[in-house]
Amino acid sequence: IGWLGTEAAAAILTLIFQLAFLASAFILTRRLVSPTLALLGLSVLIATPGFYGASRVFTCIETFVTPRMAAEALVLCGLAAALATRGWLALTLVALAMLVHPVMGAAGLAALACLNVAIPRPRLAAILSLVALIALVAIALALPLGPFSRFDADWLALVRLRSPNLFLANWTLDDWGRALVTLVTLTVGVATLPAGRARTLCQATLITGLGSLVLTLICCDLLQLVRFTQLQPWRWMWLATVAASLLLPAITLAGWQSGLPGRTTVLLVAAAWIFGADPLALDVALAAVVSVALTYRLPTNTVQLVFYGTCGVLVIAVTARLGWNSLFLDAFYYDP
Repeated sequence: IGWLGTEAAAAILTLIFQLAFLASAFILTRRLVSPTLALLGLSVLIATPGFYGASRVFTCIETFVTPRMAAEALVLCGLAAALATRGWLALTLVALAMLVHPVMGAAGLAALACLNVAIPRPRLAAILSLVALIALVAIALALPLGPFSRFDADWLALVRLRSPNLFLANWTLDDWGRALVTLVTLTVGVATLPAGRARTLCQATLITGLGSLVLTLICCDLLQLVRFTQLQPWRWMWLATVAASLLLPAITLAGWQSGLPGRTTVLLVAAAWIFGADPLALDVALAAVVSVALTYRLPTNTVQLVFYGTCGVLVIAVTARLGWNSLFLDAFYYDP
């Protein structure tokens, strides 16, 4: 700031953090897929809005100086190291991310726990999660002071008025649509991608994203714990959003090559992404989940009909997106 001035320093730091984030995203994706798919995944990440959570407050790539992008870059590099079996380097990078921005770095910590415990030992992870949840509820109810203190009525009313997006009960269809499209994309990735690092990352980030929403529901909405509300676990969804964007081309290619049922599923996923935040994205994303579970069981003739219907849904999505974009341009950018 002393050398360049406030505005110039902020602009340069913003650019540096953006480039660091994009470079880290490419390094991670390159560990998982071919160079072409990695570049395509990076293009999706750049091209899509990248909003996560409620009210479109936060996005993965930001246009002003903030420590969030620096922490995101460290987390992505940490996951790349973890998938390359360089555990101490991964832990060091995620620890640095926690120092830069604890809320964003916590997503990396949760993902590392998934990679090292939940995925290789799912039964143990389920037991530990259940025990931790029961202990948390018991302590919160028995000791409502200290680190497990709860909001009083007046404080809670002020928080809900000032920051309603902290509680899942206040999320809109727009918010849930974006979250569901992300989680469904990762679910399809788990079902479609061959065994390997890419599918492992889908599993880890899917568990992290789902866990963040469950933790928010229990600790913030139901128990109304102050510390957990400050931690904002729902913001771990940034990692799931980035992973879904980066792996979308690889998931699409794997599904397309797997046969007609897989093509049906990935076309529904593509339509859900094109619908974006529209409530129709919810319906199409849920249809993709149903397609993963049921399409391969249908007779060939029926699958063909479903596939043709899915093509129709994709055409509707593209047409609607072109219309919405034209209206947006007409309202905000075209000269009257």
